[in-house]
Amino acid sequence: MAVRKAPAKPTPGKGATKVSESDRQAMIRDAAYFKAVQSGFNGDCMAHWLAAEREINKKLKGS
Repeated sequence: MAVRKAPAKPTPGKGATKVSESDRQAMIRDAAYFKAVQSGFNGDCMAHWLAAEREINKKLKGS
């Protein structure tokens, strides 16, 4: 009797991850908030946002 294997699940490949713009903005907003928390809410909120934006963009590009 032959054993049936389940079909292989697709694995994410290298490259950009597809997310909606609203999801991307939410990810950036959350990351910026956590950066502010880590700094004790000291510092520049724009710097937190820009750092979070770079981080999320890099993650979504798969780099």
